Amino acid sequence: MHQTVRLLILLLTLFAMGAGPVAAQSAGGAMKGVFSLKFFVSNFSQNNLRCRLTAAGFEEAFTKPLRERNIQITKSSAYWIFIRATTLFQEEEESCITYIDAQLMASTRFFNPATASERAGKVELWSDGGLYISDLEEHSEQVNDAFAQLGRRFVIEWLQDQN
Repeated sequence: MHQTVRLLILLLTLFAMGAGPVAAQSAGGAMKGVFSLKFFVSNFSQNNLRCRLTAAGFEEAFTKPLRERNIQITKSSAYWIFIRATTLFQEEEESCITYIDAQLMASTRFFNPATASERAGKVELWSDGGLYISDLEEHSEQVNDAFAQLGRRFVIEWLQDQN
């Protein structure tokens, strides 16, 4: 099968797995007052390991810009950030395709006076992501750099929301 067709099939598979493009989003001031958050790396797979990716590398790369702005990473917070890497390993070409994304979520409660009931839920405050393709030898560095850029974009939007 031709390389381009195989790559197209792999990319379509990634999108079918829920790894579609994510545009950076922040609902005008949604992150105002967020100074601590819980941090999770989710969906860590065997393909991530095959492509020499590590959860510790993701966490270090993403959280460094946050720590530089004194955003605290804690074990308990009403806000939490999930980062995820969905990876496909192409054995014949020794290359990797990884879609990364991050979401900042908040726990919320509200009282509905019409029903006299309280509801709890989750609200997405911010999200961003991207798709990265490289040779096996370079992939870990490329993905960790991408997570660092994602962390910097988070901080830029966080700073805008503080005003």
